[in-house]
Amino acid sequence: MESLFVTGGSGFVGRNFFNNLDFTRYHEVFSLSRSENVPLLQKPAPHNLYAIAADLADPDGYRSFLKGCRTVIHMAAATGKAKPAEYHRVNAEATEILLRECEKAGVKNFLHISSIAVKFPQKKYYYYALAKEQGEVKVRHSRLHYIILRPTIIVGKGSPALAGLVRLACLPKPVVFGTGKTMVQPIFVSDLALAISEILSGDSFSGETLELGGRESLSIEDFMKRIREFLKGHSVSAVHWPLVPTIPLLGMLEKFLSPILPFNAGQLYSFQCDGLAVPNDLSSRLSPSFLSVKQMLEESLCP
Repeated sequence: MESLFVTGGSGFVGRNFFNNLDFTRYHEVFSLSRSENVPLLQKPAPHNLYAIAADLADPDGYRSFLKGCRTVIHMAAATGKAKPAEYHRVNAEATEILLRECEKAGVKNFLHISSIAVKFPQKKYYYYALAKEQGEVKVRHSRLHYIILRPTIIVGKGSPALAGLVRLACLPKPVVFGTGKTMVQPIFVSDLALAISEILSGDSFSGETLELGGRESLSIEDFMKRIREFLKGHSVSAVHWPLVPTIPLLGMLEKFLSPILPFNAGQLYSFQCDGLAVPNDLSSRLSPSFLSVKQMLEESLCP
């Protein structure tokens, strides 16, 4: 029976993945994070789940656990308002280190969770997306059998992306950056977890880059309107803030004021660039069972 190694297991996506994982398929399951916290599960923690506290960039802390693992799922990433150097260190350099250790340990399969933002045509100040793009290159140049998965905006309880949109949508006058016509295709976190499990069960590591979004596509302004209507019971007209001067200005300011800014320049590219997934066999097979936007908001925002 094979073993499984997961990075970022105690994070937002990782917790949901473990709640959907069939642990009986594995001899041992290792969850790597920066702390010793076992992923919070909605079910009793299985006896074969082990938490490992280590830095991805320091393989001495996890090298021995890779031996005997057939598959590695790489979810760990620097997100939010990290500094550019930290995005690069974790999402690019540490990914390369992990890949090298996987090759040495005899790991066969590698599932890399990336981001739809990698394909944004503009991302000069989006250091997260730039580092994720570099991470993808490292994966493609490895000797492992791999799948790169690019999810769209991930929605669910504790979703950082959704929390940011909620703050903007629930202001006395909602703030929408740009025209608001940019298209998004949110995916519920449990549906993403289902897709990951589907790849594992099918042993589908064919060297592809697969984009994955939810059942519905809508403008980002419409999405924010639905968020406000769900939480407030009504909608009001939004204030449209111009993007063209805002992104470079914020990009310069965050070098000095990042801790006090509500978001960074890179995150605003979601208001400028469409975040739609190109259909593929995996999404065509699974999307009919995915949650609608209404169902996502009910699951994510209800107490």
